[in-house]
Amino acid sequence: MRQEACSAKAWTSSWVEGPTRYTVVHSPAVAILFIDTDPVDAITFHRDLLGSEDPKTFFNTVTTARPGR
Repeated sequence: MRQEACSAKAWTSSWVEGPTRYTVVHSPAVAILFIDTDPVDAITFHRDLLGSEDPKTFFNTVTTARPGR
């Protein structure tokens, strides 16, 4: 289930896949992907990201786990 919200000049979209929460925060200029609470990648925002079935495909999601995870 995807949730969306908007504040002054930033928009968010988040969803859960299994135990992982993905959140995209974007402005008209940049989009940032968070996995759980970790910022993972940032890209120049483009409209193709809006309404995408799988927004995380626009980002580099190769990460290393935080200590303690």
